[in-house]
Amino acid sequence: MNDKRFKIKGYTVSAKVHDKPSRFGLGKGRVSKLRVKTPGGKTVINYDRGWDIKPTKDIHREILGRIVTKYRKKKKK
Repeated sequence: MNDKRFKIKGYTVSAKVHDKPSRFGLGKGRVSKLRVKTPGGKTVINYDRGWDIKPTKDIHREILGRIVTKYRKKKKK
């Protein structure tokens, strides 16, 4: 398991990413916790083994899509 922190289009992304997919993961994937904040610090996406704040704007859905795609499969070593 790894804690990831990075930016996409100025939004700050914090994610807890596991080595294997889980039924608790986002879309049954590897991300079990996810928080996305605007450049101003407002949380616009929050997932903690379930949805607390779902993305509502197109830009937020785009960011979510990038994250899900990035961590869909286990990284090869």
